[in-house]
Amino acid sequence: MKKYLVLAMVAAMAVGACAQPMLQEGVREIGLEGYWDSDGETGKEIAVDLTYGVYWRDEIELGAMMGYASALSGDIKAWEVFIFAEKDFDMGGMTVPYVMAKFGWGKSEVTIVDWSESAFIYGPRIGVKQYLSDNVAIDVGIEYMFSAKDYWNNDGTYENNQLIISYGVRAFF
Repeated sequence: MKKYLVLAMVAAMAVGACAQPMLQEGVREIGLEGYWDSDGETGKEIAVDLTYGVYWRDEIELGAMMGYASALSGDIKAWEVFIFAEKDFDMGGMTVPYVMAKFGWGKSEVTIVDWSESAFIYGPRIGVKQYLSDNVAIDVGIEYMFSAKDYWNNDGTYENNQLIISYGVRAFF
């Protein structure tokens, strides 16, 4: 299994060797990202976000994000809507680190305990995009989100912050 992972990484780097990341003013981006929590309160949980952004200036993107999260059992559901600003750091290669600030609103429901909450959500994100070609990149990011109320259900306790590691793919045009 490790051998195939190494081969996939080498192939991705070889494909991207001749490409130039698209970080210029006017470029648009769509993305799909998410995370998987295998030991959530009600079992396995999954979250998916759709993003759309426009590079307002070179290396500076403004956009919107919509997300949905759910336990596979259906006992936990969350909907979130964000606006974001992202600053990319073009290092002259196919790997581009970035920082992001997200602001939005979310609604979370836990049906097994009849609990529901909506809150203002905000937080920073740092990550890295690895370009596979000049218009496709894979993304890994770490974000630390905060809310005005106890919004996230983490192992049975409700908290006003959450650390998330997400993975995704982005397309540029």
